[in-house]
Amino acid sequence: MTASGLAEAEKKGLTEFFKLTGKVNTSNMMCFDAEGRIKKYGSPEEIIEEFYPIRLAYYQKRKVIFNKTQISDVSLNFWMQDHLAAELQTQLDRLNNQARFIQMIVNKQLSVSNRKKGDIVHELRKLSFRPFPKVSKAKVAGETEEVTPDPDEEEPEEEGTDADFDYLLGMQIWSLTREKVCMRKPGV
Repeated sequence: MTASGLAEAEKKGLTEFFKLTGKVNTSNMMCFDAEGRIKKYGSPEEIIEEFYPIRLAYYQKRKVIFNKTQISDVSLNFWMQDHLAAELQTQLDRLNNQARFIQMIVNKQLSVSNRKKGDIVHELRKLSFRPFPKVSKAKVAGETEEVTPDPDEEEPEEEGTDADFDYLLGMQIWSLTREKVCMRKPGV
């Protein structure tokens, strides 16, 4: 921000300068009431007064249901703990593979320069690097329905492809330097 901009902000005040405030017309406030009928309200406070007790009742219902579920469904808690432990183990395996990959490149035990991706992937499999298949955004979001492929789009990659090692081969080049390796290992 320039000096003239700062001076202008000081004159107007921060909220006005950054347009954090605005005006809303309150002459025609029509909303649905608790029974689902259209009703005209005279002020925002009227709306809050009418809906506050209803909202509070729903908070109470949710709290009761949550507490009942928490007490009665102990197996769900164990499942969640197992799931979280598995997720953490997967992250640990991935980071260990990345560290071992970088170490092997720095120590010249593995060469990736001027080689075909398929050859590198074959060597990574031979060296027991774990493949991590890419998860589609829909799967991450919890989408379970199968998607019919669009003929105009590229074919989705099958499991066991070269893309399973993109987490290694797609790393930034500066992460393959000796300084980066020394940064990760204390005392080296």
